[in-house]
Amino acid sequence: MKVVVALDSFKGSLSSMEAGEAVKRGLQRVDPGTEVELFEVADGGEGTSAVLLAAAGGKVVECAAVNSIGERVIAQYSIINSHIPTAAIDLAAADGLTLISDTKRNVMKSSTRGTGMLVKDALRRGIRRFLIGVGGSATCDAGLGMLYELGFRFLDEYGNKVEAIPANLHKIQKIDSSAVSNEVKAAQITLLCDVTNPLSGKHGAAEIFAPQKGATPEMVTALDNGLVSFGRILESYSGRQIIDRKSSGAGGGIGASLIACLNAEMVEGANFILDFIDIDQSIRESELVITGEGRMDGQTLCGKLPFRILERCLDHNVPLIGLAGAVSEPWKLLDSGFSAVYSIQQSAIDIREAMLKDVAEGGLSVTAASALKLFLTASRH
Repeated sequence: MKVVVALDSFKGSLSSMEAGEAVKRGLQRVDPGTEVELFEVADGGEGTSAVLLAAAGGKVVECAAVNSIGERVIAQYSIINSHIPTAAIDLAAADGLTLISDTKRNVMKSSTRGTGMLVKDALRRGIRRFLIGVGGSATCDAGLGMLYELGFRFLDEYGNKVEAIPANLHKIQKIDSSAVSNEVKAAQITLLCDVTNPLSGKHGAAEIFAPQKGATPEMVTALDNGLVSFGRILESYSGRQIIDRKSSGAGGGIGASLIACLNAEMVEGANFILDFIDIDQSIRESELVITGEGRMDGQTLCGKLPFRILERCLDHNVPLIGLAGAVSEPWKLLDSGFSAVYSIQQSAIDIREAMLKDVAEGGLSVTAASALKLFLTASRH
């Protein structure tokens, strides 16, 4: 039989390819003759650049940058083969949450400057087209840091320059683009979004994501107020609706500023990548598909990668099994069309232990093997 395996990364534990390889080992232990087609996938979060590189070919570039709190790092991005030279960049490569220890996280000062440095490096290499995966960041700066690196300056009501950090969002009254180069202005930027949240409000960047990045309730309120204030400046600057725009809150609000200031396009990351790797033909030709991510629950059905794969499996009438580190609300997943959903935990263990690479890989292999046995048994009847 042919099985398609396409798992998102298990954040902080396994990459998409590592997770897929673990599943493949489990499947072939049950039936060595099983044909397993393994896809590296992402939805605009961590690993997006690697997925695009694997699909299109190209090269990895290393670049000196800073992380979200200004520490020096060496970050990677990809230059992928295309009729237009294209850079694939993860916001998480330089400004990712996993790069900052819990004790150092400061969402009021964290910025996207590092990502701006990667874009500048690519521009120096003659790149003018960018695919930027915006998930997994440590920031809620509405892209201030990235814009600053690309030549934008921010002024208060008196015309004084304002430091490009989230704590100052409410102080900004004017955007100065006089020092922005023609190369930056000519850049074609597509943002691959993993969420649909607007810039502000109860479903906005601050309310939903800032607590994960270390924000207290007081910080969340201050950030949301700042995002509203800066959002109005962006709307005045661009003449576009920004604050309530779908996905403008992605990447800590970076979508809002890049739409307004650099005419960026925003697309849903999961479907963009599934189309890019042309997974549909393989699904049509398979007898079973296995997907998964670190956690599967009702939120999975809000456009996350496993749900987008489910839609394609339903279109082609192919059963889909979901594997996750943790599963809740399983009936919602089953009612939506998943044939089965399994947690890979073999016993009750601490989450830190569960996220160890060898533990996660072992859990995926064993659970995949069990799932395949059950599937084969059911198929025979």
